[in-house]
Amino acid sequence: MHKSIISYRNMIDGGLILVPESAYGAYDNNFICEPGLPYIIVSNMNQLQKALQPIMIKMVDELAKRVYETLNYFLNDYYTGWTPNSYRRTEAFLRSAVKVDAHPDKGGIRACVYIDYNSMDDYVNATGYQVAQWANTGRHGGLSVNHKPRVWNDTLDETINNGSLLQLAIQYLRSQGISVRN
Repeated sequence: MHKSIISYRNMIDGGLILVPESAYGAYDNNFICEPGLPYIIVSNMNQLQKALQPIMIKMVDELAKRVYETLNYFLNDYYTGWTPNSYRRTEAFLRSAVKVDAHPDKGGIRACVYIDYNSMDDYVNATGYQVAQWANTGRHGGLSVNHKPRVWNDTLDETINNGSLLQLAIQYLRSQGISVRN
């Protein structure tokens, strides 16, 4: 089975040749690769962007998935870490995490993970935004209790700030045959 793309191999007529890993042995200065093996000749940045776009979309989607899973982990921790006596939970905040699939956007790839506080409209004397803010400052329903998660900040700490998302991106690119240096 051929890797989908890509290794940068050589310049020919000002173009960059991208060939699958399986074509390495078949490549020399006179031939791109054996007949039937896929390859792409890239002559400009737009062509390179187009060639890499499917890989980048899948990678960004995987990264967003990891952030979404981590956010849901901390939302669940928020709900299981303390039980209120003075109010009834709606669980709207528990179900508020949203992941928007990766897609091309302004010359790059974009995916979004966020807390949809606008969907949390069934709270009494609080807005969804307030509930999300409280949960990021260690408060439950505006109350200071022993369980003090920081739902959004903990998610960022466990994905972006600790470098694990970057490592996941590097692993993904390498799995697609793209050489990445540390």
